[in-house]
Amino acid sequence: MPRKKYVRRRRVDALNAAPEAPLLLLINLFLAVSGQTKNAFGRALGDAKLVYELNGGRRLRPKTRARVRAYIAERLQKIETALLALKGKQSG
Repeated sequence: MPRKKYVRRRRVDALNAAPEAPLLLLINLFLAVSGQTKNAFGRALGDAKLVYELNGGRRLRPKTRARVRAYIAERLQKIETALLALKGKQSG
């Protein structure tokens, strides 16, 4: 009789279930503010399916995580600058 194979199961908790949840929340907030699509956001970072795969459970390397945060910070700075310029034109 063949030996029974035992599959080691990882313990699933909130952290393991969605390790990229805080970053995904940040991305979704950014997309809502900027009006950028998920696909365009991913393409800007060189991976069109990035957001879709994060929703599916994909994990990112620390370097990629840093690139995502840097991109969001850069784009928000540009949005803020544009809004301030627009506000200056309206009041002046």
